[in-house]
Amino acid sequence: MLLIITKKTDVPNLKESQAYIGGYVEALHLPNGDMLLFDEDGKYKELDINIEASKLATIQIVGNAILIPKKLLKGTWI
Repeated sequence: MLLIITKKTDVPNLKESQAYIGGYVEALHLPNGDMLLFDEDGKYKELDINIEASKLATIQIVGNAILIPKKLLKGTWI
């Protein structure tokens, strides 16, 4: 599942991101400046392919992912 953050107040902190993703967080900067967070060990865990996130990243993403638009990133922990 892809969680798309739409408000600055909804940007998750590290602990919240890890809880949603289910493990260690890997961050991928997308060409448009957005940030995609996903489980760095997801392939080893044999998680299902996240089609929505994979299309955005143009690489295979598995498991839950979080998309944070560029405009919401300023001043966050990311």
